[in-house]
Amino acid sequence: MREAQAALNALPDDALPTPVTAPAPTAPEPALPHTLPDITTYLQGVLTEHLGGRAAPHAAKLSACRDLTELGALVPKMVVKIKLTIHEQAGNALKDAFAQCMAAHAAQETARA
Repeated sequence: MREAQAALNALPDDALPTPVTAPAPTAPEPALPHTLPDITTYLQGVLTEHLGGRAAPHAAKLSACRDLTELGALVPKMVVKIKLTIHEQAGNALKDAFAQCMAAHAAQETARA
């Protein structure tokens, strides 16, 4: 027993195994919006994040949409206009956010069926 203890004491510190720790739990990703008011608010937030005060006229157009079909027709036009006249990255962010929201809406509709 003393020989084993002496052998362990003789080893350098980095030769001993280190305890394995479990990774820290990550917070679940927030659910994407799937209703018209929630999607509109989410898209307005994306625009505001990227455009600041310049997002106001675009946010007003989003708010004026009466249904998802109207919103679906407006967003691609808005993306092109923003990319050409303001900022390409902001247009891409709006396009991606809308695609994610529509996927969440489709998943919600599928779950209801």
